[in-house]
Amino acid sequence: LNELNSQEANAVAAVNNAYDEKSLSLALEEYNKLTSIRKERDKALDELNVKLAEANKKVTEENTKLANQSLIYNAVTETGSSDVVGIFSKLGGKVSTDEIKNFLLFDLSKTYIQFIRNDLDKPKVQKVLYDSYFDAVTLLAPFLPFFSEKINIEVFNKESIHLMPWPKVVKKFLNNDLEDSMKYCNIVIQAINASRDKEKINLRWPLSSATVVLHKNRENVKDKISSLTSLIIKQANIKDIKFKVLEKSLDEELSGLSFEFGHIILDTIITPELEIEGFAREIMRRIQDLRKKSGLKKNDLIDLYIDIDVNLSKLKKYIMLRCGAKSLKLGFADNINFFSDGEIRNKVFRIGFNKQ
Repeated sequence: LNELNSQEANAVAAVNNAYDEKSLSLALEEYNKLTSIRKERDKALDELNVKLAEANKKVTEENTKLANQSLIYNAVTETGSSDVVGIFSKLGGKVSTDEIKNFLLFDLSKTYIQFIRNDLDKPKVQKVLYDSYFDAVTLLAPFLPFFSEKINIEVFNKESIHLMPWPKVVKKFLNNDLEDSMKYCNIVIQAINASRDKEKINLRWPLSSATVVLHKNRENVKDKISSLTSLIIKQANIKDIKFKVLEKSLDEELSGLSFEFGHIILDTIITPELEIEGFAREIMRRIQDLRKKSGLKKNDLIDLYIDIDVNLSKLKKYIMLRCGAKSLKLGFADNINFFSDGEIRNKVFRIGFNKQ
């Protein structure tokens, strides 16, 4: 990309410095060729991102299913007993409720929902969420009888949560390797985000790369999460992730943030392209806030206006898709029904829209 930018800059300079019709024609031909290459590159990247997104959804759906089955598996005895006495005899009350709490708070809310928050209207996602929540509430019933019944009445509307069959383990969904991989994946994501906090770089601002420097005795982590690097890249808002194994003593001084597997080193240089994407993300968050304050629903389309001293033209389609906009004008106009303004990194902005 840097090489392409450099070639385009040289081509533009050649056009501006052309001294006759022939040199101008050659310079324009070279510039048009480079423009065509950039379009093909952007198209290929868009297609790749779509494939990666579909792969991410499949992995996270499978992981949530197996986490749900692991929860059920841990709530029954080794002989398969499904009675309350059996639950207590194996885990005890506190351990059982901790298992359920960890599933709801970490596996479901802080992991799966973060991965699929833009796809909540899809039937497969809704099915995974429904089954997971219902099984968890059923498992909670012996420990929180009144609270679980209240949830049942308000959400599931079954005759009684205490009359529901005890969840059964579907062993084909159990996958210890994938579960371990997701656990390691989450630890790395949390470490990268903690490193961002240390550098005071908000998650909405993309970074070029993060390097995970692994302790020698933790080099297996790379193999464990190699199939999930696209999830890390998405959740940590980075463009690339690199792995290195530390060969020398652990006392060796390193830059970056230490965590249980090693160190995280961020590339904190914000290129012009990354900066534009960061501004776009900040603007989109404020548009979503304005939509919410204006009482709009997710399916309501808008005519959107953005006024800021940042060139967002290359991200127009992306902004329109994420903000539910039928049209987008980079500028402002009169007679806008909903609007707001503010400042992002010393740049004043105005946003507004009219409902379709």
